[in-house]
Amino acid sequence: MAVWKEYALIAAHTLAGEMLYRGVILTFLITWSADRFVEAGMFPDEATRPAQLTALGVFLLLSLVPKRSAFVPRSEVKLKVRKIEKNKITGKNKLVEVQGDAEEDRRAQAKANQMLVLRLYVKRYEAVRDTLEELLACGAFVLTGNLLAPIAGLIATDSAFSAWQRVVHTRNYDEYKQNRERLLKAAEARLGEIRG
Repeated sequence: MAVWKEYALIAAHTLAGEMLYRGVILTFLITWSADRFVEAGMFPDEATRPAQLTALGVFLLLSLVPKRSAFVPRSEVKLKVRKIEKNKITGKNKLVEVQGDAEEDRRAQAKANQMLVLRLYVKRYEAVRDTLEELLACGAFVLTGNLLAPIAGLIATDSAFSAWQRVVHTRNYDEYKQNRERLLKAAEARLGEIRG
């Protein structure tokens, strides 16, 4: 995708999300909370800041609900490794759970569990990062009252992330091409030795 198209997509996505999340939902929560504080006996001017903080807290708690799976205890993370074996009677392939009897099976089970734990840590990192991003965007909106503040901040972070991905992809692709050429030359040399 062209760079300008990607940045236009980032801007459109951020604008739509911010208009919904902060422009509609957070504003509704602030207004509703302010009404409840006024009903409880506060003056409307006094109810603004507590209503904003209450709405911010509720919004952040609601944003944590889909991320709760990232915080599973590590002791509960287990993966069953299966391998394909041919049935001696029917000749068809079937999945069989690795029991861990052979050394190779134990290594496969350990490697799978390490990958699963790594994936869990990545999910935790992303959940914390997303929550912090939500907190900063909501805080910018609540403190300034201006929807442009979180929109500008999120477009800047998403654009920087996109640019970094492009740099890393280019570097990885260059490494891939160099390794591919080196391996092809080595394979051709080896074939020459075998034939000669």
